[in-house]
Amino acid sequence: MAKRKRQFFYGDCRDVMAGEEIPPESVDLIYLDPPFNSNACYGMLFGSGRGRNPEQAFSDLWCWGPEDRRALERIRDGAAAGEDRSQCLATALEALESLLGACGSLSYLIYMGERLVPMRALLKRTGSIYLHCDPTMSHYLKILMDAVFGPENFRNQIVWAYSGGGVPRKDFPRKHDIILRYTKSGSKERVFNVERKPYKQNTRQVGKHSTYSGGNAIDLERGTPVTDCWTDIKTVTGWNPERLGYPTQKPLALLERIVQVSTHPGDLVLDPFAGCGTALEAAERNGRSWIGIDIAWMALDMLIERLRRRPETSAAVDEIDLRTPATLEEAEAFHDEALGRWGWKGATPTTLQEAENLARREGGRDEKHGRNAGRFDFQRFACSLVQARPSAREIGDGGVDGVIRFPGALDARSGEATVLEYLVEVKSGRIGEPDLRRLLGSVADRGAAGGLMLTLRRSETRGLNRFCERQGQWRSSFDGQSYPKLQISSVEELLESKKAGDHPTFHGLPKPYRPYSPDRRVGKDPMQKELAEWY
Repeated sequence: MAKRKRQFFYGDCRDVMAGEEIPPESVDLIYLDPPFNSNACYGMLFGSGRGRNPEQAFSDLWCWGPEDRRALERIRDGAAAGEDRSQCLATALEALESLLGACGSLSYLIYMGERLVPMRALLKRTGSIYLHCDPTMSHYLKILMDAVFGPENFRNQIVWAYSGGGVPRKDFPRKHDIILRYTKSGSKERVFNVERKPYKQNTRQVGKHSTYSGGNAIDLERGTPVTDCWTDIKTVTGWNPERLGYPTQKPLALLERIVQVSTHPGDLVLDPFAGCGTALEAAERNGRSWIGIDIAWMALDMLIERLRRRPETSAAVDEIDLRTPATLEEAEAFHDEALGRWGWKGATPTTLQEAENLARREGGRDEKHGRNAGRFDFQRFACSLVQARPSAREIGDGGVDGVIRFPGALDARSGEATVLEYLVEVKSGRIGEPDLRRLLGSVADRGAAGGLMLTLRRSETRGLNRFCERQGQWRSSFDGQSYPKLQISSVEELLESKKAGDHPTFHGLPKPYRPYSPDRRVGKDPMQKELAEWY
């Protein structure tokens, strides 16, 4: 039996798919959940997916700019050169430009069009593609899908209907997503495993012979085929054990249905906008090979989190093959130490020298925002060593680079505990008492339990432990233990502890939530014990 593929590419999916890393016509299923043009802004975790480098805040805002004009010219050049399907795509985009004008919607459609063409090239003749979108842009995206895959290969417009959320006063509540399903060709060999669900109770009561079946016997145990309107899968709400905090996270059941219907065990699944990794987990759980691509460095951290928390998928973490981006520019934007397998073994710094290289690295600067990729990637890396969720903002964060979350006071009536915060600040150079006082100020302003100052080297913390001791301790109402109000540790010490298989070497805290678990209260939920433990 061939070894299953588990690959993750850091970079823009356009560049990765256009390279030589993924062979043409090798993918059985593509699922993509690209950033919607919903004009909503989520101050969380990931980049927008637009452009060469990610922004820290996840944003679905699109605006027309010079890069969009250049992208449109690239598509036209491809059409002139006779590239497969580029002519149809160029024609469709020119028509949309006439209709919409130079606006954010057209920017989004050009972005998507440039990436759909290489997706088609990677798909097997018998393969399928599912494009997940919301009704805001689904009608325009269908035009692009017709242009790239051909209208004759359109199979379904799946409506995923759900409940929950707010209700507008002036409109019908928007409670569904659209999933466009296309195939590479009309081949009769294309994979489609019919999924069935149980008959409703009223159908069962009719009996084995009924007018519904034309007088033929109904196999009540076999069930009825699932239609293109899916109402039986709930969204990932705030209290769902699946929830990782990713703003557009999709339920695992949704992706498992798609994977099971359109692939066989051992087939290859590609998610070019991997996000928090739901499609990749679905592929792993169902015995499929998979490839994920994302432009956000922390996306892989999220994937590792979700695979590790389930016994049946935790072993796959050591098999993930992290690949370098297909272009030199993307490779330069990602530190050299990350070219290897993810985890403790090489994708993030494992030695003090590698951590220092990341902290000191210049370059990889975002052209729009002037961000230093090395500095902020080092901060996120340092936060990951102490189970802290990285700050959603790179600047204007009041010196807070991450937050460790853990159970707070236990309510005697409900049996639940609130969520307390312990603030983390990361410095790559020498610190002094003024830095610690500023951190204490942030602790007071946010009502946090305390603060942790992380430096690069152990030597940079000398002489400050006594200052921390003078700040006293606080007592946890959850476990009854006392913990320091202010602590100092270094990446050097934490890497040494990790190498030895120990927990972090600072004085300690109550067992924290995992960094991307929901901001839930600890109570009777059986998942709580797992959520409150270290990896």
